[in-house]
Amino acid sequence: MKNSPELEEFSDEPLEDDAGDIAGKAMRGIGLSSAELAQRLTVPEKDIQKTISSGAPESLLAKIADSLGLDGPRLHAIATGKYTPKKISFPAGLHRVESLCGNMKVNCYLAFSDGAAALFDTGADPLKIFSFLEHNRLQLKEIFITHSHHDHICCLEEIIRKTGAKAHCPKGEPVFGATPLAEGESFFLGDLQIAALSTSGHSPDGISYKIDGLPAPATIVGDAIFAGSVGGIKSGYFAALDSIQKQILSLPEETILCPGHGPATTVGEQKKHNPFFPAPAAK
Repeated sequence: MKNSPELEEFSDEPLEDDAGDIAGKAMRGIGLSSAELAQRLTVPEKDIQKTISSGAPESLLAKIADSLGLDGPRLHAIATGKYTPKKISFPAGLHRVESLCGNMKVNCYLAFSDGAAALFDTGADPLKIFSFLEHNRLQLKEIFITHSHHDHICCLEEIIRKTGAKAHCPKGEPVFGATPLAEGESFFLGDLQIAALSTSGHSPDGISYKIDGLPAPATIVGDAIFAGSVGGIKSGYFAALDSIQKQILSLPEETILCPGHGPATTVGEQKKHNPFFPAPAAK
């Protein structure tokens, strides 16, 4: 018997970031230490750390969130385990491959149409990719890199050597064996259209890839945004958040977001639950 459409299913996959990770990323982004935050709020530094990790007292957590430009209720929901992302069923033509890079889980994705496939990032286990391609009689034609961090490109040379696929990387992040591409470039693969969107911040020239032509819209976001968080922003903190807002959260709410780490989510869910993008103030 199929689940009733009224019943929501939630992912049992943990969020990539807990409340401490989120607050830490915000503090680093705005250049504020926990000691400075404690001084600003006139509370002991140990109370800052304890409140963030436990979500209590909620009144202090709200002040912490406000000082960091985060949404207080959303941060509280993550700190207390009340935010669990909805379970995502990937549409036909889209497949996630999970692997371990050291002790870190990393995702890469395959999109495919008419026997041809595109790989987005490489993960750390090419054998899983080769097995899926062979089992589904797919030929890998294109490889799209979101950014040049090791866990996203470590198998690139082996995959190119095995499949002969053409690789593409962000123009500002050269990767050996890959051709640079820029924002706005589009590619066609069977019935699919793949468009490059600039989402720098976590890396100097990070790119997300919007895929049209699947039964449901999807965007491969690398480490730009996670369910309930964002990737650590190395430079241009506010500009990076603005880029995510304009390039990703402006997409249709049903768009599936496929991150480099943690569970998949949707634009609509992140607009409601991500602490980095506070809800607009009521008029």
